Amino acid sequence: MKLITEALKADQEGRLEECIEKEKAALKIEEFPRSRLPPNMMAVAECLRRSGAEKNAMNWYLALAQMPETQPRMRAEIRAQGKALSALLGA
Repeated sequence: MKLITEALKADQEGRLEECIEKEKAALKIEEFPRSRLPPNMMAVAECLRRSGAEKNAMNWYLALAQMPETQPRMRAEIRAQGKALSALLGA
């Protein structure tokens, strides 16, 4: 979680390029559990948007919107049934 912590600090201090680099590096090496993927992708998108890279940020937002974990029906089923995402996807 070192990269994520460093990315958060960079974001808070307004060092957006460093934030983007560290978040992407953390994603690449899967430094966190899958359940944290949507919030971390949102952090990348937000840093990109605030740094003026709106088109690139939009790609991250679109990818995030297509994830099963971000779909309301899927989230409700997971909570109601107590099932893991892999069980719902047949993995």
